[in-house]
Amino acid sequence: MRLYTFLVIILAIIISANIPAVAQDDSELREGKSFTVLVEGDGPDVVLIAGLATPRAVWRPLRETLSQTHRV
Repeated sequence: MRLYTFLVIILAIIISANIPAVAQDDSELREGKSFTVLVEGDGPDVVLIAGLATPRAVWRPLRETLSQTHRV
């Protein structure tokens, strides 16, 4: 389990290093070369990743709830 967590953290760092920031507010949209990242809320980080054929809208209900106490 620790190896899996470590690999997820490393992957997140690699991905986020290649995403230029375009806004600096509580709800910011960052545009990468082939995907976008929506950042909302404040607190401990939670990363939600949609599947290859699934839009980010599948996370909307969970995102709205978690963003009250976490940075999603």
